[in-house]
Amino acid sequence: MSIIPLSKNSHEYFLMKTNYLKSQPSVRTNKYKSIYFHNFYHEDMCTIWSMFFKNLDMCKSNFKYGHEYILNSFDSYDLVIINEFTNIDEITFQQIDRFMDIINKKGELWIFCSSQKKYDLITDVFDKYKKKYYHRDLSNKDNVLYIVSIDV
Repeated sequence: MSIIPLSKNSHEYFLMKTNYLKSQPSVRTNKYKSIYFHNFYHEDMCTIWSMFFKNLDMCKSNFKYGHEYILNSFDSYDLVIINEFTNIDEITFQQIDRFMDIINKKGELWIFCSSQKKYDLITDVFDKYKKKYYHRDLSNKDNVLYIVSIDV
């Protein structure tokens, strides 16, 4: 039984994403001191995922603060995790660049996406940064899921 009220399909995606985070080596997750979670369905998702990052001093989400507040504040983060863009129209260079602006110099942006179209749009935007980015196919036989990340 889940503590987070999710539909069956959302529940599957949540488990797939959680398993990915859980599989990360502690040497990678322990380097982050501040994280911003974007587009989460429930505040408990942030709580659960933040447990994989042992050295956190600051953890915020747009669930609690609102993304305009976060994107216009003076706070900066070691890691920004976007749990899907809800609308394909949001996947633009200008929108993603707003997230890049709040990341520390050695920080990262991770984006989960559950469709090939969103994945293609995100990689097209990342190509414009002329930096190396990483992607991993987390799909299973029933669900399409990618994670795409870029260093600042």
